[in-house]
Amino acid sequence: MLKNTCNICSRGCNLNKGSFCGKYKLNNDGEIESTTKDILVSGISVDPIEKKPLYNYKPGTNTLSLGSTNCNFECIHCQNHEIAQPDTSISLTKITIEEIITACKNNNCESIAWTYNEPTLLLPQAIETAKQAQIHDLKTIFVTNGYQTISSIDKMKGYVDAVNIDIKSMSNKFYKNICKARLKPVLQATEEFVKSDIHTEITNLLIPGYNDKPKNIRKLAQFIHSLSKDIPLHLTRFYPNYKLLDAPITPIETLNQAYDICKEEGLKYVYLGNIKSDKINTYCPNCNSLVIYRQDGIKLFYDKKENICLNCGYKINIK
Repeated sequence: MLKNTCNICSRGCNLNKGSFCGKYKLNNDGEIESTTKDILVSGISVDPIEKKPLYNYKPGTNTLSLGSTNCNFECIHCQNHEIAQPDTSISLTKITIEEIITACKNNNCESIAWTYNEPTLLLPQAIETAKQAQIHDLKTIFVTNGYQTISSIDKMKGYVDAVNIDIKSMSNKFYKNICKARLKPVLQATEEFVKSDIHTEITNLLIPGYNDKPKNIRKLAQFIHSLSKDIPLHLTRFYPNYKLLDAPITPIETLNQAYDICKEEGLKYVYLGNIKSDKINTYCPNCNSLVIYRQDGIKLFYDKKENICLNCGYKINIK
């Protein structure tokens, strides 16, 4: 990698000219560092962990969600564009690691989720927070677009416990035109997360006419299966947003077809998102017994100590 090139994400910005995300710079010694050492957040809230979405990690628990501003993508359908691609300056709140940990304790949160915008933009702060959080038995979660470099993932090992990666399409053309990014680094990062034994779940937002063809969905399922058929996949319903207003809401039929394709390809844990459906529940891959019910609150129907199905004794991939 060239000197002065940012190695935090796969965009590889020349920091002499500034960073795409605006969050990294070169210091006087020519080293990469954050533009601020503070933790500046645009929002913080207590959420069910299922909202991230993480369905097979600490089900039924609360997580403290927080994030900042900006992104290393420019998705034209961004759901959080007000903070990820702000048109004007946004008021940010400074928060300390001690205040984050106290908020977790006061709100019965078992984890800290870096979300809302791309968490890699706050990588040093998130890792330092995770180090302190471990002392209090708090886990760390990244809800990410998966554009980290292997170097950044190496820094996350031992500190980040779970990730949800948004694989937006299996088409590089989609990434180039819709996100101003590339597909290959996302797939490489996903593989590295799985190899690193960081609990990994994947989300795919199905946009009619853009990435919802059965061929694309099958390719995604096959890629996930090549890593592990135990990886949970969330197929999510699209609603028009930001600059992508001409695409319709994803039909239920498309979601159900995608679900069937992914099950045909051997994925054990496939879920539908942004809709009411029994396909948000977790079922035993062996006997199809209900394991986690999510349609009206969270109800757990498995041996939580051993993570096994109560009906057949099958080991469920839940952490």
